[in-house]
Amino acid sequence: MANSVLEKLRSAVNNVAKDSKKTAGLLQRHTVDLQKSASQVSSVLQGSSKNTDQKVIASINAAEVAVKEAMSKLQDAARTAEEYGRGL
Repeated sequence: MANSVLEKLRSAVNNVAKDSKKTAGLLQRHTVDLQKSASQVSSVLQGSSKNTDQKVIASINAAEVAVKEAMSKLQDAARTAEEYGRGL
């Protein structure tokens, strides 16, 4: 009985690690898209002094930072889950 519970726990923890890695990979691709978008918007708005234009660029850059932070947290979660699973 205890062994089957342990196997279920190990499987669940391994799934968390796998899903976290997968999601981090998807976010990595999204980061590249955000970088391209920011670059395109910046080049189109070159030298624009409109406050709203600068807000668009700042918003895209802030989104990129948030995505990178989320990616890092997911990678941490995957590592922690893997370590925990190995210890079971």
